[in-house]
Amino acid sequence: MFDFDSIQSILVLALIMYFGDFCSAKLKGVLPAILVSGLVVVPLVWSGILPRNIVELSGFAPITSFCIMIIILDMGASTDFNELWANRNVVLLAALSLVFQIAVLLIVITLMFDKNTAIAGLPGGSSVAFIVQERARALGYDDFITLSVMLIAVQNMIGAPFVVYAVRKEVKRLAVLHNQATDTKLTDKNESHQNKYSPYLAFFRLSCGAWLASRLEILTGFSRFAFSLIIGIVLAEMGFIKKNDMNATQSRGLVFFILMSMILSGFCSSDPAMFKKMAKPLIAILLCDVLSITFFCMTFSRVFKLTRPMAVAVGMEVMVGFPLNMMLAQDIIEFTTEDAREREALMNGIGKKLVISGFTSLTTLSVVFASILVMFMK
Repeated sequence: MFDFDSIQSILVLALIMYFGDFCSAKLKGVLPAILVSGLVVVPLVWSGILPRNIVELSGFAPITSFCIMIIILDMGASTDFNELWANRNVVLLAALSLVFQIAVLLIVITLMFDKNTAIAGLPGGSSVAFIVQERARALGYDDFITLSVMLIAVQNMIGAPFVVYAVRKEVKRLAVLHNQATDTKLTDKNESHQNKYSPYLAFFRLSCGAWLASRLEILTGFSRFAFSLIIGIVLAEMGFIKKNDMNATQSRGLVFFILMSMILSGFCSSDPAMFKKMAKPLIAILLCDVLSITFFCMTFSRVFKLTRPMAVAVGMEVMVGFPLNMMLAQDIIEFTTEDAREREALMNGIGKKLVISGFTSLTTLSVVFASILVMFMK
């Protein structure tokens, strides 16, 4: 009767997320809902109360990729090429911060442990983990496979608090500088689109963009999520996808619930035995990552015309990435202001920078560096 089928899994996930939202509200957004939910999930999974694959049991896993793509398409549709060019400093900072981070990692971890440990600890997402694990498996290094799994499992939890602090500082600064007249014009324009079209037509347009992004990934091997941002911009310029189509589908709440579930699955992927086995190199790698990113971004923030908090948030995207970065920003912004226009302006000012930097460092360059450096594992 109480077996974890899809319905019970969804019920439990909804309860955990509500608890996270409730605690976040009581804490005035100091700890975003997704982080509170993750801190609840970890002990429940480790103690065996919840199954480790609760998100897979919910049935959300197969459509997670689609949900991510339509959110990014919607974000791309609200961006234009001038705005993308205006964020070139974000791209440069994310790229150079990653280069510095990897250089520090290779030097320090090689001196503390060895070269193979340093390469196994390369920053990035699941694609980097797959590349490292494939090479380690071919060489018979099971410990490095474990280290790579652990790094993916915990780097979000380490990087997220830094992003939260930086985004809170930036939100407060931008809230003071908010130009309400410009935002009113933008919001009115978006609302006119939302009221004019049916939710099914909006879903069809977004689905077309997602299909095109997935086909381009098959043809090129480049990330469908990065393609989604570009396609969203292009199709919006052509007039095919309308700004704020995501709201027109009337499904934003469900889509974000599914994305929250996917993020929680990352918190479920570790266990105490793995931590104990690889604790020393894991802690050393994470310290190198955090200190190198913070030092580089705070030192060169003015060069890239960003505030220090925003620069740190950009650098940390290689540890956090999408959709967690957007969830964190959204939670913080919701507790900062109740004005829908101001929220939209703040998300445009902060959320897009986080997404663009995440695509630069986490989605693209980290994979390139990993593909090259794993060949030096011996």
